[in-house]
Amino acid sequence: MSSSWTKFLPLPVLVAALGALYSNPSVIVPVLDKYAGRVADFQPAAAHLHHGPLNNDKCWINPVGQACEDVRIHEPSGEVFLACGYPETRNLFYPPLNRHDTVNAQSYREYFLKYDIKV
Repeated sequence: MSSSWTKFLPLPVLVAALGALYSNPSVIVPVLDKYAGRVADFQPAAAHLHHGPLNNDKCWINPVGQACEDVRIHEPSGEVFLACGYPETRNLFYPPLNRHDTVNAQSYREYFLKYDIKV
């Protein structure tokens, strides 16, 4: 007569084995490189790490757009649409950071900015 817990023994052993593989990168990385389609020699930020600015001598900062978080470029018209706000009001109401002070957030205002790229 077998115990009821022996039926479930393979599951914790499997979870522990997968956890050990996952927590040991020297074991799991070659396996992922070989079977999961990862590129082993990919160096994301090393190729251009010490390069400086390029072709930005005509760039300038437009002070109208503050705390802009979303940019859409409409290429046929050459216009850019930005969703902007004020940095000081982000401390009161900013849902991505779980800030929901709705009483003081009545003064929270955001604005859209339309910018012409051709100018």
